[in-house]
Amino acid sequence: MLFDFEVLAPENRYKLLVATVVPRPIAWVVTRDLDGRL
Repeated sequence: MLFDFEVLAPENRYKLLVATVVPRPIAWVVTRDLDGRL
């Protein structure tokens, strides 16, 4: 996918860059003890 930053509004450029750079969780990982408690 290609984006032409020359035609994008500055706020859309910012949103696009932030969405690709900012880390975000992929999954929540939990464990349970032998009694089934988190």
